[in-house]
Amino acid sequence: AALRSLTSDERQLVSVLFADVSGFTDLSERHDPEEVQALLARLWRRLDRVIQAHRGHIDKHIGDAVMAVWGLTSAGEGDAIDAVRAGLALLAEVESFRRDERVELGMRVGINTRLASISRVESTGESNVIGDTVNVASRLEHAASVGSVLIGTVTAEHVRERFVLETLERIAVKGKRDRVGASLVTRERGG
Repeated sequence: AALRSLTSDERQLVSVLFADVSGFTDLSERHDPEEVQALLARLWRRLDRVIQAHRGHIDKHIGDAVMAVWGLTSAGEGDAIDAVRAGLALLAEVESFRRDERVELGMRVGINTRLASISRVESTGESNVIGDTVNVASRLEHAASVGSVLIGTVTAEHVRERFVLETLERIAVKGKRDRVGASLVTRERGG
């Protein structure tokens, strides 16, 4: 879907997902750089398709990580659910890729849902999502264990009917004075 026409600075409820591939550094040390680049390109093609299939907007790739956003076209009740489904699907896709390519890779995912400041870059038409929402999503990803999806409190409120969650102790994250509430996504509920 095309992005809505955004004012220069607008606040909107979005779900931000950060996902980071683990094992990349070890892979880089043991393989030829061109081989690693080709492998990573194949992986991102698969992962990007997963995000897009779950209605996510890929904001940027940062080395072996990706930032994706839900709610840019129009904020909806299903955005957080789609983001969490995408997070679980990304883990499954990395596992499938690991088996297919016989490489030791894993992934951590962090998702945060809150109001964020969104502005449009006039020259390119790109949306720029900034603020605490993005920072907390990134910190949740860093705090997650490999093979898990860690979500913030507001995300948990939006998805608890659809997913089995394990509420964790509030976690200390870099750049935040107060500890942040987090839940581990166990699985989607059946039915």
